[in-house]
Amino acid sequence: MPLEPDKSGYIDYLCAQYIVFGNPDDFAETTVGSVDVAIAEMHPSTQAEEPHFVIEASPIRLKWVM
Repeated sequence: MPLEPDKSGYIDYLCAQYIVFGNPDDFAETTVGSVDVAIAEMHPSTQAEEPHFVIEASPIRLKWVM
């Protein structure tokens, strides 16, 4: 992952992961613009006891603003 923006002023992130509480059967994978949102295949332990799953949004390209 780059620590500095590229020549066009953007930073690329591989993905962002979010914990979703509920049943993964109710989740539908989707694409928003050029970002895919799907159930993550690998993630750190959530340590949550309630029913849950982890989604992943990727790739993410953000304009660096300071």
